[in-house]
Amino acid sequence: MTYTYESVLHHITSYLHHNLAGAPAIDAQSHFTRDLNINSLQVFEIVEELEETYQIVIPLELLYKQRIQTVAELVEEVMRLLDKS
Repeated sequence: MTYTYESVLHHITSYLHHNLAGAPAIDAQSHFTRDLNINSLQVFEIVEELEETYQIVIPLELLYKQRIQTVAELVEEVMRLLDKS
């Protein structure tokens, strides 16, 4: 299956909206810690969801070392990994 930036963005924003209680409006520019108050356990759950859905491996150090801080950056990383597979 071919995924687009928009389809991956929609998947991630929908997942976040359904799994974050009281989440504000979520878009590509939403910052995980500043805007969404996502903790490390939630980061792991998001990564697990994306890995299962897209059959990819997302290096956790990208998230823990603050290289991926926004929804857009996560979408870009998923797209990069999908291109490699």
